[in-house]
Amino acid sequence: MELEGQWWRGQLAADIHQALRYKELKLPSYKGQSPQLSLRRYFADLIAIVSNRFTLCPSARHLAVYLLDLFMDRYDISIQQLHLVALSCLLLASKYELDIHDWQFILFIINLCRTQ
Repeated sequence: MELEGQWWRGQLAADIHQALRYKELKLPSYKGQSPQLSLRRYFADLIAIVSNRFTLCPSARHLAVYLLDLFMDRYDISIQQLHLVALSCLLLASKYELDIHDWQFILFIINLCRTQ
């Protein structure tokens, strides 16, 4: 029992932490320098509302916002196109957990894109 309670002190845990930290440092950095930074909250809310409607896990929601942040940091596009990008980020992130046959979610995203 004592070993199970202190698994985080072993060499394996240290090796796993070091490997994950190395991978994390290789991720693209978010600079927060988008000219559309003031719109970030609106699009993050849009992602949250749609993901709640389809009960997506918080990890997928966070991944969608992260992808949107990276995109907005590098590109300056119109607001209509940014709607499509936000929904596309959510669609990509939803693949993290959704079955490929979840057509209701995909059709909802397509209809939202058409109305934008």
